[in-house]
Amino acid sequence: MASTNSRVKASPAPTATRTDLAPVLQPYIEAALADRTRQEYRADLRRFLRWGGTLPASPDVLATYLVAHATDHAMATLQRWLVSLGRAHTTQGWPDPTKTELVKTTFKGIRRRHGRPQRQVAPLVRDELVALLSTLDDKPARAAQSRLAVAGLRRGATPFGAGRSSAR
Repeated sequence: MASTNSRVKASPAPTATRTDLAPVLQPYIEAALADRTRQEYRADLRRFLRWGGTLPASPDVLATYLVAHATDHAMATLQRWLVSLGRAHTTQGWPDPTKTELVKTTFKGIRRRHGRPQRQVAPLVRDELVALLSTLDDKPARAAQSRLAVAGLRRGATPFGAGRSSAR
């Protein structure tokens, strides 16, 4: 565990909030992240600091943090923590330790040793979609949406995100 003597408090929100920017830019910068995402980033940062991490964090402390949680958290959670902590660094103008070879290699090792394949859900196929849409009322807007969805399936479109890569 890292020493706690130089602990930095979690900022209110790890976003690019700067006072030297033109006021017209600030609403767009704030809109870049959903409120829920901002809350999760804050929670991730608080968790890291409670564990004993400090900001700025060194790559070895960050790699040790990941290893300490490798067996009891999903890979997607660990990956989100990396994003949160990387953003906490870059918004303060510090080097991002998540981009270092040590942290990337450690995460790859964790994934190989402890990772499980992400659960895949079967795509919604045409017949299932038609059956589902038949349960809707006959309002014109819903009927138009139904026709568009079925037409998309006839052209071979991928329904509702099926087939999308799960790596984000």
